[in-house]
Amino acid sequence: MTQPIPRKAQLYGRRWRTARLSFLSEHPLCTYCQRRGRITTSTIVDHIIPHKNDLTLFWDESNWQPLCQSCHDEIKQRQEKGGAAPFSREVGRDGWPVDQAHPVYTHGPLCPPDCRDCAKIGDVGSWR
Repeated sequence: MTQPIPRKAQLYGRRWRTARLSFLSEHPLCTYCQRRGRITTSTIVDHIIPHKNDLTLFWDESNWQPLCQSCHDEIKQRQEKGGAAPFSREVGRDGWPVDQAHPVYTHGPLCPPDCRDCAKIGDVGSWR
């Protein structure tokens, strides 16, 4: 027999509120902001892989990340809908991306011409 799908109110009850507060006290800074060199207080415990009511995935702390409200509502939501890259495209005064997760820090002139990761982000040939 399959497990019934829990309602949102059941998932996000007292147990979740307690776990959330504990996690945020141990992880007080937004993961996305930190990648961009910013210090922002996290207020959201985000499920990295959407749990879709899977209780095992829902309670798996290795699937949790601390985010600020802004990053959760903007960047993370766009990622889940397939409309955003998993990094910020913001550029600093020096002309380089501020997000250390940007592919320019892992891909570039030394990539082979057929680098599939570069092709995914649409930067093939921009440095060749």
